[in-house]
Amino acid sequence: MDVSQETNQTVADTKTEAVAVEEKRHFNRAKVWQIAFFAANNTATNAYMFLMMNVAYFATGIVGLGTVLVSTIITASRIFDGVTDPIIGMWIDKTNGKYGKFRPFSGGWVYLNDYRYDSDVLYKSARS
Repeated sequence: MDVSQETNQTVADTKTEAVAVEEKRHFNRAKVWQIAFFAANNTATNAYMFLMMNVAYFATGIVGLGTVLVSTIITASRIFDGVTDPIIGMWIDKTNGKYGKFRPFSGGWVYLNDYRYDSDVLYKSARS
């Protein structure tokens, strides 16, 4: 190999390294709000686990249910959630509506829950 080929190879290696460094930097650029939302998601997960701990304490200590029964119920609910979440996620991903992917579902659930609550309140007030 002569000097010109070595120089060309060195320049090519330098360009390859520069591209690799540039690609590597691309993945390390996070905005402050993205970091804040990541931390908020982690906080929400910790709060959920804390509440689940309180449910287990309440069910076993105060209500008096057996520990195995409570842990089975909590495990079954987590398995049910693990099965239904991907199904709902695929359902939302396939939605291409005028208002976006998720807004029709969130609005619909708010409406249904509000309707259910209102009908329950009206039913109870009519019975009294």
